Amino acid sequence: MSILLFYGGVYIFFRNGKACETVKNLLLSLCIVFTCALLFSPVFLLCGKEEKKAAPLSEISALRAKAASGDKVSAFFLADAYFYGKNVRKNPVLALYWYRIAAQKGIAEAQYNLACCLESGSGCRKNMEEACFWYRLAAEQKFVPAVLRTFHLYRTGVKDKEGKILVRQSLEKGIALLKDESFRENEEIQILLGSCLLRKGSTEKEQKEAFELLSRLEAKNKPSGVVLRMLADCYYGGLGCEKNPEKMVLYLQKAAALQDPEAVAKLGFLWEYGLSSLPKDLKKAFACYRKAAFLGHAMGQYKYAEFLLAGAGKKKEILQKALVWYQKSASQECGPALHHLGVIYRTGGDGIERDLAKAAGYFFRAAKSGYAPAQYSLALMFRDKQVNGREDSEAAFYWFLQAALQGHLPSLHEAAECYLEGRGVERSFVNGVRLLRAAAEKGDFEAQRKLQIIRHAESYSARGSL
Repeated sequence: MSILLFYGGVYIFFRNGKACETVKNLLLSLCIVFTCALLFSPVFLLCGKEEKKAAPLSEISALRAKAASGDKVSAFFLADAYFYGKNVRKNPVLALYWYRIAAQKGIAEAQYNLACCLESGSGCRKNMEEACFWYRLAAEQKFVPAVLRTFHLYRTGVKDKEGKILVRQSLEKGIALLKDESFRENEEIQILLGSCLLRKGSTEKEQKEAFELLSRLEAKNKPSGVVLRMLADCYYGGLGCEKNPEKMVLYLQKAAALQDPEAVAKLGFLWEYGLSSLPKDLKKAFACYRKAAFLGHAMGQYKYAEFLLAGAGKKKEILQKALVWYQKSASQECGPALHHLGVIYRTGGDGIERDLAKAAGYFFRAAKSGYAPAQYSLALMFRDKQVNGREDSEAAFYWFLQAALQGHLPSLHEAAECYLEGRGVERSFVNGVRLLRAAAEKGDFEAQRKLQIIRHAESYSARGSL
């Protein structure tokens, strides 16, 4: 619009203006120059863009030429370019090809990237056996991501679809890998090593080694919150050191100040129940759980939702807010959160429509993670025809037993009943009585009563046989 006004003004000036010829000629020259600039500037811009695009293409051509001539570094960079689409169209197949060339020439990062492609099936069919081979080779060169991946392979073990063992499970081999002296200054590996040495069932020697390792990391200028929280765990359980509740609280507070989510959640737990040197304070517990929730800690999110629900009364907006936090926690496969959502959808109410399919889904996810109350709830749904509208005695027994093996009291009783009555499992008086005794020892009055009846029946039978 401004251009049209400019030309219109010039036209009126030439038609009606009384300026001298020199001024008119000058204005005419300016108009011609301005018009040419408008007409040809797009061409210059396009040419400039073409020149900018041409440069990376020439770099790719140069990389390709060097890689083809045997330069391993160029082969690696070319593979990266094809994999990430750097100055060239993404091509997973060519990326895999050049990663393999660079990997065969001994570049550790190329070996690791090749293994990742083979494991995920990027540019090829999945081949976990070959992936494990390249992970190990890269780990031998101390490439940290490969070391961490190889450690996890040792910790879990790997089998192919036919059940062939590709990597035999061996935590000892994994720990030996992390103990390499070259990783002494790598905090990520040292923290992982410490957590392995503090695992459930670890020896006193391992615990002491872990405590010394964590103390060395703490002695650095700026230890991480994870290190401080793990030291708090040591002081709490007497792992590698003497139990010291005061130090435990101090280290938890230091870790929480560094925004370690688990430390914040643990402080909330201490405030909630008034443990160690901290008095019971629900307001401080709530504040800690809220902070842990916003830091993304799954259990913190669950506890924050619990506190919201406890103070909600019948306020619909707070109930909805609590539901959101339960769902956030459940998205991280937190067993208690998944179980609570299952209970909500199984019962319905407070604006939530009853949905047995959703309830069973949440219970199943929590049950798979080993959460005993969810295993019990899922078993009840199978028993009470709340899954697909039919009773499934075998599935009910399976989940009752899984929870019973963890010492879940109601499940011990139910699994015992299944054995005694032959529901979902072959009848077994011996197994039934064994589980009833386990329930009775935990204080189950009904189990104690049934055991007494069984003893009286056995005694009467014995007298009758005489």
